[in-house]
This record gives sequence, C-alpha cells and structure tokens, in this order.
Amino acid sequence: MSLVYCAGCQSAGTGTDSDSTANTHLVDTIKPVEKLYDMNVAAIKKHMELQKHLEDENNRTSYTDADVDIAIPLLAEALKEKKFVQPSNEAFQQKIRSLFGDQALQPNYCGVKQHDKFYTVLAKEHGDEFDYTEDNIMVSKENNFLFSMPFLGDFVTFTDSTHYKINLSPVQVARNRYLLNDSKADLAYLLAEDTLFIKSLVLRFGYTADQKLNDVAMNDIGRSNDEEIAKVCEYIFVKDCKGQLQIREGLLQWITDHSDANENRMALAIYDYATSLYTNDAARSLKNNPNTYWDKEQKRKIAAYIINTWMPLNEKYAAANPGKWSVANLIDNLKVYDQGLEEYIAKNNYFSKDYLKKEIGARL
Repeated sequence: MSLVYCAGCQSAGTGTDSDSTANTHLVDTIKPVEKLYDMNVAAIKKHMELQKHLEDENNRTSYTDADVDIAIPLLAEALKEKKFVQPSNEAFQQKIRSLFGDQALQPNYCGVKQHDKFYTVLAKEHGDEFDYTEDNIMVSKENNFLFSMPFLGDFVTFTDSTHYKINLSPVQVARNRYLLNDSKADLAYLLAEDTLFIKSLVLRFGYTADQKLNDVAMNDIGRSNDEEIAKVCEYIFVKDCKGQLQIREGLLQWITDHSDANENRMALAIYDYATSLYTNDAARSLKNNPNTYWDKEQKRKIAAYIINTWMPLNEKYAAANPGKWSVANLIDNLKVYDQGLEEYIAKNNYFSKDYLKKEIGARL
C-alpha cells in the first residue's frame, strides 16, 4: 500500500512539471481494488455445485428456497456497493402495492408464494416460482429489494479457496434503483437494455403508473397485426388467481391518449372485445373466449369501462374519418344482448366515471 501511495505523491526533491505529469498519469491508471468476501463460503460452494446439475439428466438436483436464502445477503451487499438505498419498511410496502397491487401483501394470497426470508410474486396464474423461464419477481423481506431467481454462478466468482467477488448484473441494480430509489438515470438504462422486463412489469403485473414504461409495452403490441393487437384486451381485463376481475385503467388511458382520426386499432380491439362478451365472435388469437370466461357482473363492468373509453373517442373522431370509426352506438349494440346493462352501471354509481354518468344517466 505504501508503494501505491508514494507513486501518487509529488517528489519533494525535484518538483518538476514533467514529474508531476508522469505521476498524474500513473495515478489515473490505477484501478480500484475489487472487494472480496469470505462469508458463508462452504454453503455457497455447496449450492453452486448443486446448481450446476439442475438440468443434468443423470444427476439432477432441485432448486429450493435454500438457494434463494443463501443468495439474498450476497445480493443485498452487491446492491449496497452499487449505491442502492434500502427503503424503509413503510416506503417499501407502498412500492410493492404500487407495483403489484394491494393483494400482494395479503397473507396467503394465491398469486404469491411465501417463504421465511422472501416471497415470490408469480407472473402467471398457478405458475412455478422456481421455473427460471417465467418472469416471476422475488422480494427480500428483510433487505427490501427485488430480484429475479438467483443462480450463484451468475454473480459469484471465487478468487481462491476462501474468497470470492460479487458482480451483480447491471439490470438488477438498475431495476432496484429505479423502482425503489426513483433513479431517473437508471430508467434511461432500463428503457434501452431491459425492455422484456418492462413489458412484463406492465402487461403481466399491471404496473401502469409510468407512462414511459407503458409506451414500451403498448408500442410493441401496436407494431403487430390486428389479431395480435386484439390480445391487448387480455392484458387490460385480467382475472386473478381468485377469479376476481382486475381492470388496468392505465392501459385504457394509454389507448385514449394514442388514438386519433387515423389510428384506432387498439380502440377497435376493445370495441370488438365488448361485443364478444355476449357473442362467440372473439378474435382467434385470444387465449380465453370472453363470452364464457367472465360471469354476468364481470361482463357488465368490462362493458362499462369499454363504453367509457370507446364512445368519447368515437364521438371525437368519427366525423373526421367515418371510414375508420363507427356511426353505431356501443351502448345500443350491447343492450341487444343485455337489457339490464344501463341499470347495472347506474346501480354501481357509474363506476365513478363522469362520462358514464352523463351518457347513461340521460337515458334512464
């Protein structure tokens, strides 16, 4: 250490400019020493070896919560080194609600797998939390951060028999610093390097609070053909693992904000979805037939939200481009199949939508 220190000092004997320049150049080329760790070495080595055989047909091992427990303190240390600030418990819980909904913090919620030190928010109904091909998100209970299913060999490297270094993926750091520390610089990185995670966050987990993230997910859908665009409805109107309807209003608002006289493909997709609630005319690309997938009350609520989105757009743009928009009234079309629709919407206080109160209230 003394040698490194003196190399950066100015010589007291000469004090010449050439010496100063040389010393400065030497200091600039000195790389910071990588931090080495020695905690829990035996267990880390053991599980690193086990994880090598997760797909070994002859000597297959299984991934368990013990693998995650060992990784959590390593991930926490690596995030700390990368200037991640652990939020308070109260702030963290509020973030979790914002990201995954209130139900994520409910005891025994079927969309979350609970463990002593972490829990896993499942990306799809009845998913396998230890299937690395799924977009599940794990949450540290003690250290208040998010992470993907960790494999020790991806970020732990032994330098000798008793020491190792930790090199955490930049995207894992950026996700936590953006989502939990509100780092705008990390948002720019994610938008450039982590679009698959962004689309999963918006479309699978329903996080629609950030317009820039919505743009990534929805613009990707918008570049598809009409059959694929129809699938947006299954990301907007979602049945959770309890069978409860969830409506992602942020995506409906995105459709409102990005429709005009000449662009109405997503608006037409939700219009068609409304009629398919009562017929068997659903797009072939849809995973579930809306006519049989939803119960009567769920259909009526979905119809109300589509009316609230479609009809103001149609009223605004139909005159300018009647070839793309419709002269038909969606409420009248749906009443052919459901005579009590208007009364149901009124009974539910128009779902607190001013347009519904004005339009349907005038009809009753």
